[in-house]
Amino acid sequence: MDTAVVSTNLLNLAQNIIPNQRIYSGSLSAIYGRPFWLVRYWPAAVTLLLSGSTILRILVNKRVELTTWARDTATTIVDFWRNWVVVPLTDIISTIRHDDVNQIALMGRQSLKSDMDSLERMVVEFAAKNPQYIPLEYHANAGGAPDALEIVARGVREGDLSPVLRAYEADLQTPFKSALTGTLIQTLLIQVQKTKVDVEFALSGIDRLLKSQQLVFAFVGVTPSLIILYTTLRYLSSLPSRRRGLRQGVAKSDLVKTLRNIERILVLHDPRQGNKLRFRDRGLLLCECFVARELAVLLPRGVRGEFMQDLADLENVQLGVEQQFRTVTRIWRVWGNYLY
Repeated sequence: MDTAVVSTNLLNLAQNIIPNQRIYSGSLSAIYGRPFWLVRYWPAAVTLLLSGSTILRILVNKRVELTTWARDTATTIVDFWRNWVVVPLTDIISTIRHDDVNQIALMGRQSLKSDMDSLERMVVEFAAKNPQYIPLEYHANAGGAPDALEIVARGVREGDLSPVLRAYEADLQTPFKSALTGTLIQTLLIQVQKTKVDVEFALSGIDRLLKSQQLVFAFVGVTPSLIILYTTLRYLSSLPSRRRGLRQGVAKSDLVKTLRNIERILVLHDPRQGNKLRFRDRGLLLCECFVARELAVLLPRGVRGEFMQDLADLENVQLGVEQQFRTVTRIWRVWGNYLY
C-alpha cells in the first residue's frame, strides 16, 4: 500500500474520526438504540385511553364483588397459613416434647380405672353376699373368707368373673323366679359393667397405638400444606431468575453469532496475502473479540478466565491466521457446552 495513502488515512483518523467519535456514536445510538419511552409505551397508553372509561365503569359496578373477592382471598391465605402450617407444626413440636395437653385421647385418663374399680367392688360385694358361688379352689388356696374375697378381687382384675358366672348359670335354670327373687338382674348388670370395661380396654389399646403413631400422623397432616407452600414460594422466587434466564439466552445467542463472525473473518482470508490478516480484517476481528468479552459474563466465574485467555490468543495477530483459526476451533470444542 502507498505510504502517502496510509499517511492520509492516519491523518484523517487522528483529526476527524477520533475527535468526532463520541458524537458519531451518539447519533448511531439515537438511531439504532433503545427508543424513547413515549415510543415504547404509546400502544399501551392509547389502549388505556380508549378503554379507560370501560375499565373504570366495570370497577365501579363490580366494586362490592371485587372487595369481597380480595377480602376472601386474604382470609383464605391467612387461614391456610394458621390452620394448615402453624397449628400442625405446633402439634409436631408438642408431640416431640411429649406435651400431655395435646395428646390424642379416645377416652378419659381415669375412666378405665374408675370403671375397673367399680366392677371389682361389685363382684367382691356379690361374692361376699353369695359365698356359695365362690369356687372351692379359692377357699382351698385361702385361709378364710376374707382371703377368698381377695382372690376374687385379684381374678376380677385379670378378667375372671367366676362367682358371677356361676350365679348366672344357676339363675338361668329358673329365669323368671330368679328375675323376681334371685340374682339374675344383678349378674346381668355386672356383666354389662364387664362389657363396658372390655370396650374401654380395647379403646385404651387403640389409644396407645394412636399415641405411638401421633408424630407420623402429625407429619402426614402437615406435609401437603408444606408442599403447597414450598411450590408457591419456589415459583415466586424463580420469576426473577426466569427473566434473567431469558436475558442470558439472548446473550448466549449473541455470543454464538460473534464467534461465528470471528470464524468467518478467518475463513475468508486469502492465503495469497500471507499468514496475517489485513488491517481491515484485524479491526473487525478486534471489534468482534471486544463484543465477545462483553458477553462472556454469562459464563461461570470458574471458567471465565480461561475463555478470556482464548480471546486474547485470537486478538494476537502475530500468531497468524492458521493459529487463530485453531484457537476458534478450540473455543467451539471447549466452550460449546456453555453456549447451547
